[in-house]
Amino acid sequence: MPREIFKAAVREHEFAVQKSPLAQLEGVARQHNINLQWESIQSLVGGDSLWQSCPKVDGDLCPQFLQAATTREDSIQKSAEETIRLLRRR
Repeated sequence: MPREIFKAAVREHEFAVQKSPLAQLEGVARQHNINLQWESIQSLVGGDSLWQSCPKVDGDLCPQFLQAATTREDSIQKSAEETIRLLRRR
């Protein structure tokens, strides 16, 4: 049920282009009393660090929004952007 509430809240929210998608997504979760966290895993690929992150909504992992980047922060930001993009599709 929290996933459906979160999905509906993201679809209804007016996201501002000039603000961080991550901060806005976390704000939407707070407004609806949804526990939004980020699961991140670091691995080495050819000697370089690769971070993969996806959201957890009230403890439920959402791997469909998994994104990768060279830093944890960037992978979380990309995952937040992907979460918004996919949830807002109709």
